[in-house]
Amino acid sequence: NLEGLLYRNMGRSDEAMRAHEQSIALYQKSNYMPGLERAYSNLGCVFQDVSQWERALYYFQESAALSERTGEVWRRVAAAINLAEIFKFQGKFDEAIAYNSQAQNLALAHDLAELVGITLLNLGTIYLKLRDLPEANSYLEKCRHQFADLGTETYLVETLCSLARLRI
Repeated sequence: NLEGLLYRNMGRSDEAMRAHEQSIALYQKSNYMPGLERAYSNLGCVFQDVSQWERALYYFQESAALSERTGEVWRRVAAAINLAEIFKFQGKFDEAIAYNSQAQNLALAHDLAELVGITLLNLGTIYLKLRDLPEANSYLEKCRHQFADLGTETYLVETLCSLARLRI
């Protein structure tokens, strides 16, 4: 799994895919479900990087199903966020909103503040794409406050950029 992450960070998608596929085979053989869930998610991210939406969707759905079975809440939220992103890229905004809302509710229930912020950012950018500017502004402002309170600079900068696009 780490080898695949390294290749992905280096922009070497083909090698990342092979490494994650090898991880999946090893985790399946050893029946290690948390590792298998992460490998599915990581492979989905690689396919997302290269705009292979259907393959990314498949691996994110596999990741979501496993995280549901293992009961890892953080991973369940992350899986729902990943699924929402694929639907957003495909222009399926109703599905993207539904998965982000599901992720947000689960994150709120388990006090996962950074993941709540990510769902707020995602919802804001979806409404921005839909040209529902008041709704986009509402989510992005909540997101700005969330990340400012957390001191999460990377997401705060992304939020501020989205707010700037909103105001242009």
